Amino acid sequence: MFREFNLEDSSNIVALLNDADVSKWTSHIPFPYTENDAISWLKNQENSLRKPLAIEIENKLVGCISYWHLDSLTTEVGRVRA
Repeated sequence: MFREFNLEDSSNIVALLNDADVSKWTSHIPFPYTENDAISWLKNQENSLRKPLAIEIENKLVGCISYWHLDSLTTEVGRVRA
């Protein structure tokens, strides 16, 4: 299931992203990844051109998928999954 993120997701986001290998292969995820990092990211999504959606399986947050418009005719999709 896809859904919007909320502030209650912050501890689950930390659990998924506080991993040196995740940080190593991404350009914008710091290590260590803290609760403050997650809260800041969640609060900044309102102003972002990328629109992230939480991926849930059996009511558990397991990843993120984002979409953004490149121009009026093109949309790109990216995902991160644990």
